[in-house]
Amino acid sequence: MTKQRQVRTVFSHPEVEVLRSVVPPTTAIAAYATRRDVATLNGLAPREVTSTYVDGPYFRMLGLQPIYGRFFTTEEATSAGPTWAAVISDRLWSECCHRSPSVLKRSIEVGAKRYTIIGVAPKSFLGVGLNATDVWLTFGTVGAGSAGDDPVNNVHDLRLKVLLERRQPALDKLPQIVRPRRYAA
Repeated sequence: MTKQRQVRTVFSHPEVEVLRSVVPPTTAIAAYATRRDVATLNGLAPREVTSTYVDGPYFRMLGLQPIYGRFFTTEEATSAGPTWAAVISDRLWSECCHRSPSVLKRSIEVGAKRYTIIGVAPKSFLGVGLNATDVWLTFGTVGAGSAGDDPVNNVHDLRLKVLLERRQPALDKLPQIVRPRRYAA
C-alpha cells in the first residue's frame, strides 16, 4: 500500500512568512485570500463585492498589467502596516464610474474602511478564485482601524492560498552561444 502525499493549498499568514524565509531567492511567493464585503463607490448605494486581499508580487506573478493606473508596489503589498490603496475590477469601473478616467484617486469604502483607487485590473482578469473579484486590497489593512470595524480583526484569521514562481537565473536566459562553457576538471 502506497502512502499518498497530501498537498496543502491553504496556509496561515505566519506560515507564509516562514515559507518566504526558507525558499531560495529564485522563488517568489504571493499569497491571497478572498472574502465578501460591502463597498460604496462614487456615492452609489452600498453593494456586495468580492474582495481579494493580496500579499507579495501577486499581479506581477500572474503576468498582468493594469488597464488604467497601477498595481501595488512590492513595498505596498508586503508592508506590515496598512496601505490604503485599492485596485478595482474593470466591471466595477464600468458599472460604478462609467469608465471615467477620474476614477484614480477616488475613494472606495470597503467594510468601514476608506481606500484610494490606484488602478483598474484588465477586463479579462476576474481573480484566481471561483468568484469574480471586484476589488483587490493589501493584507496590511486587515484588522487595521478599530476592532469593531472589521469582522476579521487580524491577518492571522485569514486562510491564505499561495502562488509560487520560480525565476530563471539570468544565465539560463542567455542564448547557448553566449553561455560560458563548463569544462570537466
